[in-house]
Amino acid sequence: MQGYQSPQFNLTPKDMEPVFTPDEIKMIYKEGFNPSLFLDIASKYHIGVAAYEKLNESMENFNDMGIMQALDNITAICYVIQILKENNLKFNPKKTIIYGHSHGAYLGYLCNAFAPNLFHLLIDNSSWLFPAYLNNERCLRHKVGNMLLDVTFKYTASTIDYDSEVLYLPTLYKKFHNFCEIQSFHGTNH
Repeated sequence: MQGYQSPQFNLTPKDMEPVFTPDEIKMIYKEGFNPSLFLDIASKYHIGVAAYEKLNESMENFNDMGIMQALDNITAICYVIQILKENNLKFNPKKTIIYGHSHGAYLGYLCNAFAPNLFHLLIDNSSWLFPAYLNNERCLRHKVGNMLLDVTFKYTASTIDYDSEVLYLPTLYKKFHNFCEIQSFHGTNH
């Protein structure tokens, strides 16, 4: 979630005329718009460019921002525990730690709530209380050479109904008895 894969641009040659030379525009559009060549040329200019990420999500396959991700993590941990047991490998099931940063820390809290006897320490590095991208688009700013590239992400999960009570940690954590020690680390600025 920290970067972009294939930014898409809504630019016409006319949009580029104030900054790019006619030869640069011609090269960029030689065989249809070439996004990598555009980024390469645009990076030498002190400009800001908006883009959006094509996520290739569908209703059958998307990042749900919570419950399914947490259940996938719990399932994976249970499989690892089973493999350890089947192979007679020693491990201490009373020292299971879950760690995450940002959305990963949020998922750690969900995992702990959905399997309250599985984890013994949760290390939270800057979790949020609710998946912010269910309410708003996400925008990442990247410096590419001299250019600032603002890439917007719109997740499919934000377009479907969800139970905000289950996803909002302060409400969720009032509904079960927490046995896990929680160490939380949060900064005051970005």
